[in-house]
Amino acid sequence: MGRSLGWLKRWVLLPGLMLGGATLIQCGGPGPRPLDQSGGQTGAGGSGGTFGDLGSGGEVIFDGTFDTSDGAGGLASGGQGAGGIVGSGGFVGSGGFVGSGGLVGSGGSGGGSGGDDGGAGEQGSGGQPATFECPSGSASATGEGGYGGSGTECAEGREWDALAEDCVVPIVCNESGSPFGGGDGTEHDPFVICSIEQLRAIGTAADGMSFVLAKSLDLSTVTALTPLTPSFHPFEGTLCGAGRALVGATLSFPNQDTVGLFGVLGQTALVANLRLVDFQVIGNDVVGMLAGKNEGTLSEVEASGTVLGHDFVGGLVGGNIYGDILSCETNGSVLGNLLVGGLVGQNLGPIVDSRSSATVEGAYIAGGLAGLNAGLVERSQANGEVWGENFDIGGLVGVNDGTVSESRATGDVDGSGSVGGLIGSAQIWVTTADSMASGNVTGDVNVGGLIGSTLKGTVVNCGATGDVTAFGNVLGTGNAGGLIGTNQAAIEACFATGSVSSAKGAGGLVGVHEDWFINRIKDSYAIGNVDGDGEVGGLIGELVLSVDPGGNVQTSYALGVVSGGDPKAGLIGAMPPGYPVGYCFYLDQPPNSGPGTPLTLAAFADVATFAWSIGSPGSPWIMSGALGRPILAWELD
Repeated sequence: MGRSLGWLKRWVLLPGLMLGGATLIQCGGPGPRPLDQSGGQTGAGGSGGTFGDLGSGGEVIFDGTFDTSDGAGGLASGGQGAGGIVGSGGFVGSGGFVGSGGLVGSGGSGGGSGGDDGGAGEQGSGGQPATFECPSGSASATGEGGYGGSGTECAEGREWDALAEDCVVPIVCNESGSPFGGGDGTEHDPFVICSIEQLRAIGTAADGMSFVLAKSLDLSTVTALTPLTPSFHPFEGTLCGAGRALVGATLSFPNQDTVGLFGVLGQTALVANLRLVDFQVIGNDVVGMLAGKNEGTLSEVEASGTVLGHDFVGGLVGGNIYGDILSCETNGSVLGNLLVGGLVGQNLGPIVDSRSSATVEGAYIAGGLAGLNAGLVERSQANGEVWGENFDIGGLVGVNDGTVSESRATGDVDGSGSVGGLIGSAQIWVTTADSMASGNVTGDVNVGGLIGSTLKGTVVNCGATGDVTAFGNVLGTGNAGGLIGTNQAAIEACFATGSVSSAKGAGGLVGVHEDWFINRIKDSYAIGNVDGDGEVGGLIGELVLSVDPGGNVQTSYALGVVSGGDPKAGLIGAMPPGYPVGYCFYLDQPPNSGPGTPLTLAAFADVATFAWSIGSPGSPWIMSGALGRPILAWELD
């Protein structure tokens, strides 16, 4: 913890705008609908025949025409099919699927006299082109190939993309086309990109345009690469990566703010199914591989590489300002000063089903997934190590001022103050639920296996398994807990299993519990050994009564060995006289003092020992015969 960044600046939150109605493109599924070439028109009359199938030899041509001369069947009967014939812009997919160029939309009627040769008929009532669906890459393959395998054999209808290392849906593109390789930029017929020049042309297109990547691009040889859109002109369109990759980009602007592949993604922006590989991004404030700032929707975007900045630095985006981040992932390393995160530096919106394996290094407010969360983090994970020179350092989130639920962190965490395996500091009235941390945690003061420090709020159905150490380098400090270092929150149905060591205030579950009337500790346990110089307890090191009357500690237990200086006790090391402790137990060995009831190991394995309704319907407790002690029912979920 001796490294110094020496570049602290004041914490100024990015100005945020509320998320507008982004145009969503459906992603995934069995494959894309073909590109609409806007040529087919439906007939004007009543019902006619139906489309026939494309012959087995039919060749699809990008401009919407087709050649069936080699086909076994050619086009079957159906020259006047329902809704008319595929027009000159129609695109016939494999297997006879008729593309959106002449496809009758829902409610389309007609037949009439469409051209027998596929020429445009007249517009029928209700005919609408189909919306382009953004395909993702797919690991499915035949044989031993496919993503992650030794071969490159893909399932039918897909081809191997070496840069993306995946099987992708072929999309036809004119590489020499200008400014794009096809399409008209609508949501039905996106501009097609298959060259670096076409990629750069995104910044010249009008707002609201749609784009699809038809070829992975190697950007490693591009010199003086700049963001596709500048910070003063947000991207307000749609970019479908189609499972493909942009590889090896370097964006180096150390004195410039808002740096990334895009400067700013606006409120109507959507980026989906895109991979950024081996990116190197350097900026000042508001820096990320995909964008400096995001106000739109990101879905299934993966980014790997290195990001270096000052404040608001994230692996994917520097600041997520009320945007949606869904099923996104980062890997590599992220370095900054203030508000630094493996996925985002600052989050004000929802982050759902996302993860980061990036290593993170910062001075203040750094987290494996997000530096600051003032929105929602749900079903997300951070696996990288996190190092912070100073305060508010967490395995998942540095400072949580929102909600964290069903999330996890696995990396080791090292900081100075308010250091936690999941969250460094949880602010007032926030909720942490159904979440876990497993990394070892080290710091000076307020150090916890799950959370370093909490204000009034709730921690429910959470657990921590890493070892916790608070060095207390400042005289009289420490406060380390297997779950929480210094706590003011209500804790219910939580556990900690790691060992705890602290200069003072060492507890198997909580180092120092500051009772504020409503923040009771209930249905929780700790089994790690606890050692400290003073205020040492198997469950709580020191309990401080801040409001009278206080809450209580009930139906909880400690099973670790307690050692060190006095005062120490099997359950609570130090507490005010008369504080209510009900139905709590600790291991029967010295020091047999303080509140609670000492039990032998045999008694811990006996349901009859506890007046907790263990195993009954609705009880949070069940007895584990294998472990010889009660555990929480949700641990088996």
